[in-house]
Amino acid sequence: MRTGDARSAVETSLDGDAGVSVIASGIDTLYLFSHAPVFRTEFRRLEDAQQLARANPNRLAKGPTLDIAGHYFAMNRHGARTAPYLLDSEHATLLVNPHAASTFPTFTAELRAIYLWQKGARFVAEQAEEIASQLLVRMTPEDARLHVGRVDLAVDFQGWQPREGDGPEFVTRAHDRTSHVQRKVFTGFMFGHGDVAGRLYCKSIEIERSQKKWFRNIWAASKAYDPKRPVWRLEFQLRRPAIVSMELDGEHGPLDTWEDVLESSGALWRYLTRKWLALKHRTKQSRQNFHPAWDALARLGFSTGPWEGTEADLYRIHRQDSAERATGQIAGYLARGLAEHMFHESTDELVQPSLDDALPAIVERVRLHTKRRGRSVEERAQERVASWLATAESMTMNESLRMREPGDDDGDET
Repeated sequence: MRTGDARSAVETSLDGDAGVSVIASGIDTLYLFSHAPVFRTEFRRLEDAQQLARANPNRLAKGPTLDIAGHYFAMNRHGARTAPYLLDSEHATLLVNPHAASTFPTFTAELRAIYLWQKGARFVAEQAEEIASQLLVRMTPEDARLHVGRVDLAVDFQGWQPREGDGPEFVTRAHDRTSHVQRKVFTGFMFGHGDVAGRLYCKSIEIERSQKKWFRNIWAASKAYDPKRPVWRLEFQLRRPAIVSMELDGEHGPLDTWEDVLESSGALWRYLTRKWLALKHRTKQSRQNFHPAWDALARLGFSTGPWEGTEADLYRIHRQDSAERATGQIAGYLARGLAEHMFHESTDELVQPSLDDALPAIVERVRLHTKRRGRSVEERAQERVASWLATAESMTMNESLRMREPGDDDGDET
């Protein structure tokens, strides 16, 4: 089922639900792991790649790119706290520890939000399975599927505007709650921390800070989306201890693998919004009734399962946003450079140089600075382009998601 099918199923059920429109239900974070041993040949390949990364005198440069089951990752010169080998792409981070103690995983894949929303959690998890199959000796039933270390379930909605005054009305199993205000504007609540945490916040404000403006293309897939109104998000973060101990109603068994979590996402959402956190409607008689907007979120969230991907090119949109930010930064630095030139170099207060006049001197100072550092601007640019080209083709992304030359015909985008 593609995005359009899921959208129509949700929108059909919106009528009469306290004005709440659920415009997206998806897995926003997914960590998968395994305790299976690492192949000896793969261990040596990782070790050799890390040695090459450490041999590079430029400590900021990425290490060599490794092809793992057709997916490309850059090796870091240093590992992480729990794993000596750390590999990155723009879609995922891999942590590999061939000599892990029994309580620690030998392999962990931390899958990024943009990839999960671009392709859907099921496709992404299947790709992680392919990577694990090349790296790991998967002989036992325990090793047959990747286990879930963390999962974040998110529902974006419009039509209800939470208020700071709603805080006391929430009934929760969390031991603490916090309200957040930015520039005198209420932006949301945080409930609990650790193994289970809930967040209710204005996603429209958050994407401006986190530079995830590509989310607007996710929302635009819903006919119910109104770009003039703010989008709020209800999100739950679950870590491994909470996942395996979750008591769900009905036929759903214990949650362990990513397949368990995806197949039970609807039941899991209902548990979290009914039993772990709920907004109750206070009356003189009781507080047992759910607030109408909350009741709608509990019923409509994940009603058709998790988001299954979009045809919109989220990666390209994200790169365009990044290019815009870089242009703004360049403009700021050039203004500063021109001001320095005018202040220190200009001898005639009545005739101030233009940017075109001052640019050669500014560029020359940049070249002298990079020469002292041992790497030219051109060398640094080439390294960055090489890194982009490698990671943009990783995880078997199709042609529409790969880096393209400026001026290429993009065709129709969403």
